[in-house]
Amino acid sequence: MLDCLFRRFVWKYIWRRVYFHENEMRFLNSLQVGSIDVAVDVGAAMGTYSWILNRASKQVYAFEPGNLHYRCLSRVAFWTNIEVIHAAVGSVCSRVSLYTPGSDSLALHSATLSQDNPVVGPTSTNVDQVDQITLDSFFVDKLFPSRTIDVLKVDVEGYELEVFRGSVEILSKHHPLIICEIEARHNGNYPEVFGLLKKLGYDCYIYRAGSYEPFTGERIEGLQLQKDFKVRLGTGYDPQSNRYINNFVFQHSQSRIKVRK
Repeated sequence: MLDCLFRRFVWKYIWRRVYFHENEMRFLNSLQVGSIDVAVDVGAAMGTYSWILNRASKQVYAFEPGNLHYRCLSRVAFWTNIEVIHAAVGSVCSRVSLYTPGSDSLALHSATLSQDNPVVGPTSTNVDQVDQITLDSFFVDKLFPSRTIDVLKVDVEGYELEVFRGSVEILSKHHPLIICEIEARHNGNYPEVFGLLKKLGYDCYIYRAGSYEPFTGERIEGLQLQKDFKVRLGTGYDPQSNRYINNFVFQHSQSRIKVRK
């Protein structure tokens, strides 16, 4: 609970003027208040992105299947534009297994629905049954015709393809800017994610050397070297010089919010 309160208030009034752990956070925070109509945060955890999106958005929908993170985030989201939904997001509406490799903070942030993620293997992994919805079904009667989904952030530890398979209708209709964490160590089938979004008309960008540049390569392993990962986890880490790239931004020609014009 204290962590959630810290992220909401200390980040809002102090840290956001000084430091952002990810460059995509800095970009979203630079947007004008109200410039985003509707934002969606899939895998909200403790709400770091949700708090930033709340500043620039008229409405934020934050999806979080984990019991602890959901309880904390929902209790501190008062007097905001954030609606917290206790559910996972995937390709079908059903009950699914959520795998958590332990009970500490790092383990909670590594929870996944992907059975291909290595964290599901150890016997110490906790398994909980959670509700899963699709974004297409959730928003089928949620928005007025004049409303638009402008930003979609996805952080689901290897379950990205399932999220997008259940979001094809809103992606085709609203063309939101997508900020998605994709790591080869979590998702060996990640090329399918890039392929699906490319078919939907999306171009991919990565932040490197101070700006967003097109990313057209088929392999991401070269962007995620272990030595760079250790630097990112170490003290004195500077996001501006980050070499371990696991956030990919997908932009459509009709996206209202753009990282690159």
